[in-house]
Amino acid sequence: MNLQDTLLTRKYYMIFLLNNDTNINMSKKKTIPKSAFKRSMKLFGAAAQIASKEIGNKVKSSLKNKIEENTPEIVKLRIEQAKILTENLGQLKGAAMKVGQMLGTEASDFLPQEALDVLAKLQSDAPEVDFDIMYKQIISDIGEEKFKQLKNFNKNPIASASIGQVYEAELADGTEVVLKVQYPGVADSIESDIKVLKKVTEPLLKISGRKIDLNEIFEEIADTLKLEADYVNEKKATIKYKKNISGYNQFVVPDIVEKFCGKKVLCTTKIKGVPVSQWLKTNPSYEDRLIIGRSVLDSFMLEFYEFGFVQTDPNFGNYFVQEDSLKLVLLDFGSTKSYTKSFIKHYKKLLHTMRLGDHESILKSQYDANMISEKESQETKDKFIKMLEVSVEPFNEASQPFNFSDPGYSKRSRESVIAFTSAIKFSPPPRDLIFLHRKLGGVFNLLKNIDIKLDLTDYWPE
Repeated sequence: MNLQDTLLTRKYYMIFLLNNDTNINMSKKKTIPKSAFKRSMKLFGAAAQIASKEIGNKVKSSLKNKIEENTPEIVKLRIEQAKILTENLGQLKGAAMKVGQMLGTEASDFLPQEALDVLAKLQSDAPEVDFDIMYKQIISDIGEEKFKQLKNFNKNPIASASIGQVYEAELADGTEVVLKVQYPGVADSIESDIKVLKKVTEPLLKISGRKIDLNEIFEEIADTLKLEADYVNEKKATIKYKKNISGYNQFVVPDIVEKFCGKKVLCTTKIKGVPVSQWLKTNPSYEDRLIIGRSVLDSFMLEFYEFGFVQTDPNFGNYFVQEDSLKLVLLDFGSTKSYTKSFIKHYKKLLHTMRLGDHESILKSQYDANMISEKESQETKDKFIKMLEVSVEPFNEASQPFNFSDPGYSKRSRESVIAFTSAIKFSPPPRDLIFLHRKLGGVFNLLKNIDIKLDLTDYWPE
């Protein structure tokens, strides 16, 4: 263990002690720290625990020579660290919890499955906040008179997400509905949380030996959260998305119940179904997995190429399955993004030039699309081309049927995006491209979990 590691450990240990002394313990009361100071201390306290375990393991490793990453000792360490993250980030909600969700979906190549299972709780089983706190939020937004019109309101949430909690109720005519209620103060804490999370995560990456530029990742998280915190925008997006997809029978999207919607409350009809992750635990047949897998991929193809209106959040919790009909339920449209016909046209042109392998034509196409500047270095341009090559790899004739369970592909895909975005010097961040590829990566990760092979030959012409 070198001097830098020792200093980092001492720094985090002192913060951990301070965190305990300030009594920011969430186990007794299910609430959310609102002040930037308390939220910062909670995050630094979690970092202290993770760092101390990592350094402690390094000391043991130096005494026992080198321990491989997949040994029982390392697996146990990663599970313990995942538990610390889940408990602390889940209690804070907002940007903090979103980081934990992203780790759960995008860290599958370097964390053991046991640790990923712990992090997965942040997507469908996060810590809930007391109802008396959420009740005040409901009343302040839609009013007590409207709230009293809801029948059989269940005070126990059916889901706890990064921005809000979801409750069940009924309308006067018996229609079952769900209300998504935003956590108080979370929307206002996005910027401060992002700043603290960057400070917390960067030293932890140094300790783990990972060299990743976090700026793009955290900017992306901030942009996504700001969209998701705008429930008025999500209401409009849900209506538009349902209209777009209504002609395709394999999908189900809830209806908006306008009367009970506000700025912090979103009310929709309740759709029956179970999360994909839960459905997979029932050991469905390969044929049924193929049907759902195709629907997942079809939804993305329709969103981007047909409608130019993409739900960019790759969270697995946004996909449910209706087991009897094998229909795919699509939920949560807060981070839905519109793409212009011009962008889609240029993107298609880029993909087709990729198949031809003409790098000059590829670069000319991306200049036309204003994705990167001609001033960029040849290294950056090469990394851009590499990212596109990886993106079309599943559609290559030699790859059919494509095995979505191949861990090598998801790793290459993620690494190619990080390498490209880290190399950019002159161009503004290609936000449209990053959001699109993040969603596509999420789709491929979900198909990896569904564990299927698909012949994608027919998808290429689309």
